[in-house]
Amino acid sequence: MKTGRKMKPLLDPVTRDEKSLRSRALQVAIDVSSRHGVTLAQLLGRGRRRVFARPRQEAMYICQRDLELTYCEIGKLFGRDHTTVMYSVDAHKHRIGL
Repeated sequence: MKTGRKMKPLLDPVTRDEKSLRSRALQVAIDVSSRHGVTLAQLLGRGRRRVFARPRQEAMYICQRDLELTYCEIGKLFGRDHTTVMYSVDAHKHRIGL
């Protein structure tokens, strides 16, 4: 189904400087999506159902914690606003008891 939307930013072509950063974030997204049984497209999509949102929040949390990316950088990679990333990271921290 075509929606006329641009392809998700994490999958867009990148400059040489961004390649390592995006490839590591993409690997996080792939690992989280396979662990939760959702496709990468569902993880990066606009769906707000819990089955998609929680893995997405986890992936954003891992990017912030392990890759030390800023909320703005994560937002660009996942096609979200930085405030959405802030909420996602906080929600996941709360869920795991941090």
